[in-house]
This record gives sequence, C-alpha cells and structure tokens, in this order.
Amino acid sequence: MRIRTSQAIEKGEILTVSYNPNWGYFGNLKRMKMIGDTGGFRCNCRRCADPTELNTFMSSLTCPLPNCTGNFVPPVNSSTEKFPIWTCSNNPCQCIVCPETELLQLTENVEQEWNEIISNFKFLPVSVSVQLMGKFISSHSGTMLHRHHWLIQQASRTLVRTVGNHIKELSAHHLIDFITQCRYLLEIANILNPGISLERALMQLYLSRALFLQYKSKHESMLHQNHGDTSQKIVQILDEIRYFQQESFLYWRNDIQSKSLQEPMGFEAQQLNGEIIMVLSEYEHLINNTNAATINC
Repeated sequence: MRIRTSQAIEKGEILTVSYNPNWGYFGNLKRMKMIGDTGGFRCNCRRCADPTELNTFMSSLTCPLPNCTGNFVPPVNSSTEKFPIWTCSNNPCQCIVCPETELLQLTENVEQEWNEIISNFKFLPVSVSVQLMGKFISSHSGTMLHRHHWLIQQASRTLVRTVGNHIKELSAHHLIDFITQCRYLLEIANILNPGISLERALMQLYLSRALFLQYKSKHESMLHQNHGDTSQKIVQILDEIRYFQQESFLYWRNDIQSKSLQEPMGFEAQQLNGEIIMVLSEYEHLINNTNAATINC
C-alpha cells in the first residue's frame, strides 16, 4: 500500500482524508446530511465547521434585495437548530433574515433542474451539452446562487470535462470561455484541494493545453508586431503555460493506476512530458528570433 499526501506536512500534524472523495464536490448542508445518514455522526473538520466553507461559499445564496452584494450564509449551528435562520452577510442588510426551509426549497428546485439536465446528458451532442451547461450557469450564478455554489461548480466542472478532449474544435470565443471556467475551478481547488491533487492537476492540464492552443493561434501575429514589449508578453504567456504543465506533471508522474510495471510513467504523464518539450522549443524559437532581429538592427 502506498500513501501519498497532497502537500508537505509537519511532524505531528493531523492528517485528514475525505470520507467519500465525490462528496467533496457538494456544499456543507448536503454533505453533512449524507454523512449523518450514512455514518450517523457530525464532521467537525475545518471546512465543515466553517459556514463559509473556507470562504468558498459553496452553500451560500445571494441576497434577493436590489443593490445588495451580500450573501445568505448558513448559521454555524444550522444542523443542530430546530428552525435555523439565515442572515445576509452584508452589514447594512443584517436585519434581513430567512428561514432555512425556504432557502433550501429554492436550492432543491435548482438541483432538480440540474438533475434533469444530467439525466439526458450522455445522449446529447457535445455542442448541445455545452449550451445547456452555459445556460444553467448564466441563469443561476450570482442571481440566486453564489457564484461558487456547488451546483454552479458542478455545471462548470461538467462543461470543462466534456470539452476537455475537444478543445481543438473550439472557436476562439469558446476557447476563452473554456479557459475562464478552468481558472474558476482552479481557484476553488487551490482552497479545497490544495497541493498535488487530481482536481488541481486536471484543471492545470486543461489550462496548459488551452492556453498553448490560444498562443499558437496568435503568436505569428504577435511576433510581427513592432512593440518593444512583444517578446516579454510572449515569455509571460509561455511561463504560465509551463507553470501549469509542471504543476500538473507532479500529479500525473505518480499516477500508478495508468502505467504498467515496465513503464516509468503513465500515458497522461508521457503525453504531458511531450507537451512540455513543445513549450521549451517555443522558448528556443523566440530566443532565436530575438537574436536575429538584434543582429539585423
């Protein structure tokens, strides 16, 4: 048996593990109910004990009042109170309260809509699936659900994983949307799945490929620009791509499930290693062009 931590640990530090990795994608309220129903206990880890879920707001709803930027956050003792009351997090709006039963009913309605989409998802063409995910996100993100609500994340994650193997088919506009969704999920993964984790590695892998594809479609025109900072901009783009590649590689190189005993690394790591070499060649190409331009001057 091999046990690997996702990040560096100190001697004597308490180690934690998810009771069910898939449950981590749910908000506290749903996850706590599932843990209580199956295990009969209440989890008191840092995330479960924090109503904001480490400032990810995965169970939060937006305040319905016009011009209010606050959010309804579950009370600390939501699972123990008989009639828990949620209040708006915005100070001028703290007098606005709402019974939890009303808020949960709103969430359940959206979750039912989501379940209906997913039930037919595998029978739909990729283009239709992407449209459905995009419509669901735009309809509910920031309007009723917090933009980090777990249902919004589920839609974003489904969209990214559906499109991830088809990014070469995306238009420039849809490629930008894909990159935005990946950054959004990576931002949350950095909090909830820090270190060398599958969620971070997957988003970084998708980002490196999408950004490199975007770079290749633009780099010729960028090289022909006469701006003095063009080369610096290209280096910054390549630096970010290479960073995502190297971070992602840290996970995939130890993914023993995808490699045979005879192989030094699995398929994903081998493919990623080749992509890293491609980016390094772009650095060399840029340096050669820069040196040639200097000589000509």
